[in-house]
Amino acid sequence: MLCNSQDIITTKAFILSLQLGDSFFPVGGFHHSFGLETYVQEGLIKSGEDLREFLTTIVEKILKYSDFLALYLIHRYTAIEDIESVIRVDQTLTATKSAYETKIASLKMGKTLLSVAVELWENKFIKQYSKRVKHGEAHGNHSSVYGMVTSVLEIPQFHSLILFIYNTVINFISVALKLLPLGQKEAQKIVCSLHKIMIKTAKEVMELSEEDIGAFAPAYEIRCMCHERLYSRLFMS
Repeated sequence: MLCNSQDIITTKAFILSLQLGDSFFPVGGFHHSFGLETYVQEGLIKSGEDLREFLTTIVEKILKYSDFLALYLIHRYTAIEDIESVIRVDQTLTATKSAYETKIASLKMGKTLLSVAVELWENKFIKQYSKRVKHGEAHGNHSSVYGMVTSVLEIPQFHSLILFIYNTVINFISVALKLLPLGQKEAQKIVCSLHKIMIKTAKEVMELSEEDIGAFAPAYEIRCMCHERLYSRLFMS
């Protein structure tokens, strides 16, 4: 049975979600700024308030219709073991990523998560998908693999979305701590200020369909593309 936002997460699923969401879990997100470094170097993000506005837009207007939606759909398709639909959504998500660095970052993180998941959890669906990725039939985006793995581990859709959205925000803020004069306390205040937006976005994603995949965000995509040509870089994307 599919899970919804009212479902109570089991103790086992809760512990697994903590493991997946921990920065100790080897995925490699700390290597990537996903365009944020370009914004900082261009002087468009100078303060904590600038960062908060940037993250609000990223969560509500861009990732909501791309990675977050793909995660939700793949979680649902995995629950009914529809591997072809999982692959179709994954391929569509790849096609929506215009910037090379951002696309490669998503694929690297996804394949890393997939390789770990294959070893940690003996599951035929994960192994089947892993084979399709190795054969080039599926791409293995981070959010795609995340949606599949959390579904297999019986982490409810809503909790899976919240966890991924939260980790996305935290990754951006961790990057910002290295790029901006931003203190730990101010960073935590930014996280708290975004709690309602994270929950609202997760609920809204669950009302979308596969036809809604794709966000028009040229300003963001251009800065992701410009990153590889920056004079100095701390991050890979």
